[in-house]
Amino acid sequence: MQIYQYGRAEINHLKRRDKKLGRAIDHIGMIERQVMPVLFKALVHGVAAQQISRKAADTVWRKLRGGLPDITPRNVAGTNVSDIQKCGLSMRKARYINCLISSPRF
Repeated sequence: MQIYQYGRAEINHLKRRDKKLGRAIDHIGMIERQVMPVLFKALVHGVAAQQISRKAADTVWRKLRGGLPDITPRNVAGTNVSDIQKCGLSMRKARYINCLISSPRF
């Protein structure tokens, strides 16, 4: 797992730009954020994880990875929307993920 790297210079920049954010940073401290270097995979993860708890998102992601071990546009295109939905997603999210393959960027 790759973690997004940042340091004191980045934190100080954010704190100067937004005082409320600065107070939040002081309260929370440094955070670790996983980086997904493959854009399509990161986008699928973002759709799957939005508006649910971290624990639920981890469960859904684990199930998606079980059903689609290699999350690529080709593999998503070859997977039925209902099979994507069975990984713990709403049908709407499953459709969004399936529709990602029609994006000209992929």
